[in-house]
Amino acid sequence: MISKVERDFYEKLQIPLVLFDLSDGKLHAELISDGLCDVGTKDRETFIRQLNLDLYTQVHPDDKAWLKHDITTFVQRMSDLDVVYRNKINNGEGYRMVHMIGKWQPMDDGTEMVCFSYYDMIESEGKLEKLFSDNIDEENDKLYRDTLTGLHNVAYFRQFSDDHLQTLCSEEKQPVLIYINVNSLHDYNTQYGYSRGDALLQLYASQIKEQFPDALIARAVDDHFIIIDDFESEELIENKIKTINDKVQKTAYGIPLGIHVGVCKVDSKMKAANAVDCARMALDNIGDDLSTVCYFTLLKWRNNTGKGIIYWNTLQRLWKRNGLNHIIKPL
Repeated sequence: MISKVERDFYEKLQIPLVLFDLSDGKLHAELISDGLCDVGTKDRETFIRQLNLDLYTQVHPDDKAWLKHDITTFVQRMSDLDVVYRNKINNGEGYRMVHMIGKWQPMDDGTEMVCFSYYDMIESEGKLEKLFSDNIDEENDKLYRDTLTGLHNVAYFRQFSDDHLQTLCSEEKQPVLIYINVNSLHDYNTQYGYSRGDALLQLYASQIKEQFPDALIARAVDDHFIIIDDFESEELIENKIKTINDKVQKTAYGIPLGIHVGVCKVDSKMKAANAVDCARMALDNIGDDLSTVCYFTLLKWRNNTGKGIIYWNTLQRLWKRNGLNHIIKPL
């Protein structure tokens, strides 16, 4: 579902693009940017109606079959989509060479939509090329930003988190991934209203940026944030999280319940996705214990087998608490 804030944001983009819903298994155009409306010289409603009636109506007959195949494999997540084909920009004109790129665009509610962006390859000095060259950096930055907090979004994290980890390792630094949960945000929204809840997330985001100025910071889904930073000490991370909680408690409306974090020290050969899973498991181990703010884990990579092993620093204590006997073996 596209929120009003997201709709306003994407519709104002000057890069020609379409967002499609795929919830029923079929592509359904939901949103078109101003940039595509300008290029196609159609009003937004007419353009959307035409796309939903026949996505390929303006495509050259010789290109329809293979283009349908490539789009189908893309939406089935079997391949990327980066194609050049012949398409009519306007009725009555001849065909032009169009470069289309497909991507999966995460939305604020945690769902993903199909995004197609289009570039005219013939009119290299025309309006479309000018829009692309003048605005691509700015628009890409907007596509990678969370609309509420201004932080990087999930799309940015997926695209660049592994590179950021490798950069830290190449500088002989110890990477650490911190997964943050805002406690009881649903209850806070229920008591004080969603606008207050949004303001609370913005306040946490600003404090996180202040305490981790050199880190890669992204807003994950809903009430979660992700940080990749250079690890110095557990005590320093705990102090920073405590400072964030203290400052938010003093300035926020009402009574927020603070944040809990799972922290994963990452081995040089691990991917960011694995580190996120590790940090989330650490966060889960805190449970409802309000006295524990940070839970630290270590994710190592075995070079001899290429398989991962996760160590929890208090695993045995937790298992004994539940009366479980256990045997830990390498994977």
